[in-house]
Amino acid sequence: MTSTENFAEILSFRTRRLLELSDNVQIIEDDMDRFSVFSQELKDLRCHLSKKDKHVVCLARELAADYVVSSDLMIFNVAEKYRRYHQLNHMSPLTTVTLLQYIFQKQSIDAYTLLEKTLMSREKDYTIS
Repeated sequence: MTSTENFAEILSFRTRRLLELSDNVQIIEDDMDRFSVFSQELKDLRCHLSKKDKHVVCLARELAADYVVSSDLMIFNVAEKYRRYHQLNHMSPLTTVTLLQYIFQKQSIDAYTLLEKTLMSREKDYTIS
């Protein structure tokens, strides 16, 4: 799942179209009122992210997502800080590489695919629930 704010960041028409047509991807409309409250909560925790990066963590919180996946280590750190502060058992942060390692351990991809994707990965931010 991704927010409309984060989906708008994708510049590649091909990638956008693949995501739009996928049965595995849902684009969620942002609720700006809830986002404003969440932004203030992050500010109170002294967690500083750009507006677009806040949407990743906000959506994960709203959906009670099991994992927050991002190649951005700032998102990773803020998700972990938020999760610990609120003592949540969900919203575990993963990098795109650790997500692929997890999928490999579950034997859903082979070793070649793992190496190819982790060494050449260009994914941005995703939330998994």
